[in-house]
Amino acid sequence: MSLVGPRPALPAETDQFDARLIEIRRQVRPGITGLWQVEARDHPSFEQYARYDIFYVDNWSVLLDLAIFFETFEKLITRPIQVFRERRRAGDARAGDAAASMTVIDLTAPLPLQEEESRTHY
Repeated sequence: MSLVGPRPALPAETDQFDARLIEIRRQVRPGITGLWQVEARDHPSFEQYARYDIFYVDNWSVLLDLAIFFETFEKLITRPIQVFRERRRAGDARAGDAAASMTVIDLTAPLPLQEEESRTHY
């Protein structure tokens, strides 16, 4: 296994491979990260997966591997930050909606006591 290359295929995926894709994928070692992972991870389709694998093998270079590696690293760092910001914005929007519909409570008014609590126990 290599650091960069087409990711190992699942058995269900290999059933969909045509002869050309099988031959092309055999030319390189599978990788932990690859072009498909950094370019199409959020919008997966088998056609894109196959095209990225073919492109990678046909255009392999050390420079391409470095670019994929650094893009993977960038996504590993920036993705959690982006998700955190989106969740925070969504939370702020929900908080704003909730604040608009809240009833104002007067904290200076005395609390109503239940009968049991109003009796004095000595």
